[in-house]
Amino acid sequence: MAETVVFVGYRRYRLPFLDLIPFDEEQNERLGQSIRETGILEPIICWKQHKKSGEDVVVDGAHRVQWANKLELSSVPVKHVQFASEDEAREYCLTKNLHRRHLTPFDLQVARHARLERIKAAREAGMSQPAIAEQENISRAQVRKDIKDAQAGTPANVKGRDGKCYPARPEQMCDRCKRQGAQANCGKCAEMRVERKKKPPTPRVKPRPDGQLVDPRNVAVPDKLRTAYSDATLLDAQDLLVAVAEKLRGGRLGSALSKLAKHYPHLKLDAFLDRLSDVDHGLDELVEIVKRGRPWCVCVRCSGERCTNCLMGGLLPKWRADELLANGVEPCHRT
Repeated sequence: MAETVVFVGYRRYRLPFLDLIPFDEEQNERLGQSIRETGILEPIICWKQHKKSGEDVVVDGAHRVQWANKLELSSVPVKHVQFASEDEAREYCLTKNLHRRHLTPFDLQVARHARLERIKAAREAGMSQPAIAEQENISRAQVRKDIKDAQAGTPANVKGRDGKCYPARPEQMCDRCKRQGAQANCGKCAEMRVERKKKPPTPRVKPRPDGQLVDPRNVAVPDKLRTAYSDATLLDAQDLLVAVAEKLRGGRLGSALSKLAKHYPHLKLDAFLDRLSDVDHGLDELVEIVKRGRPWCVCVRCSGERCTNCLMGGLLPKWRADELLANGVEPCHRT
């Protein structure tokens, strides 16, 4: 079956039933305005049997997914439902749409007012902007606008998505935006926010004041293992892989090519998107391989003298050290 494919964030959504329900321009614009104002309130229904690591098949909510793509939302709420066949999925789509009541302008106003109250209460309770955006399923830019419209103050501490509390940081604004009362959206403000996020590099090793090299367990690294332990090749490889993965996901390459596909008739878009998804998962696997293989400490059994527990290397990755320590430190078997 012919399908439209769109991206929301880095997840791909196939829309096989997009044209099943007639949707005029006025309804489509009203839906888009609703999503701009209130976000996507009702979860998208996806086919559970067709779920993949980087892809979903949308049964109900195709137009909402399209708007999420246009508005560059990072994600949409999804509910997976089992269907015995394509006919059953199509029937479900028809039933849901024929009984759905589209929101009127008054409904939109009521929903937006309710969301402003929720955001104001969440902000005053100490929630961070990213946590509010994730909770309401809207962009951070929309959260900043709603906080301003709701006249919600900035608390001294905010609660992040990880559940921890951090000191609230005021939005970085250039002098021009401060004078004009803008929302910190100009290019110079964006550069200031990027500069603020930069952190000094962390040291690769932890030397003692006397110059002796030690591992995270505060055990001195033998001289014969100093070169291997202090070498930054694996850490640099890990940093590079993580940076490439973040750049690939943040660039929205798949979404941009999907929008411009009609201009590239010779581009095999489906094959490209499949390989792009494979690259994404491959990068994650490479990062995990490097993490699991990177030396973390001196062998807890032989203290760097090389034994079967450290595979004659004298050093252990963290997971192996934790495993050996959990079983108790026993005499090693050197060869």
